[in-house]
Amino acid sequence: MPELKLNTLYEANGYINGRALFGQSEEFTIPGIKPKMNDHKGMGIAGTIETPSGFEKMEVKFKANSLYPDVTTEFANIYKEHQVLIFGNLQNWQGNNLTGEQAAKVTMKGKSKGTPDITVKHQDNPELEYALTITMVKVEVAGKVLYHLDLLANIFIVDGVDMWASRRQNLGL
Repeated sequence: MPELKLNTLYEANGYINGRALFGQSEEFTIPGIKPKMNDHKGMGIAGTIETPSGFEKMEVKFKANSLYPDVTTEFANIYKEHQVLIFGNLQNWQGNNLTGEQAAKVTMKGKSKGTPDITVKHQDNPELEYALTITMVKVEVAGKVLYHLDLLANIFIVDGVDMWASRRQNLGL
């Protein structure tokens, strides 16, 4: 019988423009990359197929466990690029044994979507959800780039392969 091998990622720490959110954030929602698909039909094709023409917009969200004035002022500036870094500890398990731990890192760049609404309740700390529209995301595990998409620099790398090398050359970039 094969032995169970799995990974767990329970904890993370985030930074916005170099400012640590240690103990101040409860949750990060990191965007996946989703292709923008267009229908294509033509003579000789027995149906309609979809082909990718780019990517859907991306957004990162995080929940703060209270009002932090310096974070709120960062997000109030909608004209400034913000860098978000998220570090995690990816544990590797084989059966009941912890066999290793690897650094997981996500780097993102984008613009603020504004400041969140603040709901104050009796004897309850407010949760504030901040959001950034993302133009760059890079996901790494143990220093290896799983994928890197930078819409403004025309970079799309998957597992070390530059998917857009020919595209950039064809566009004269």
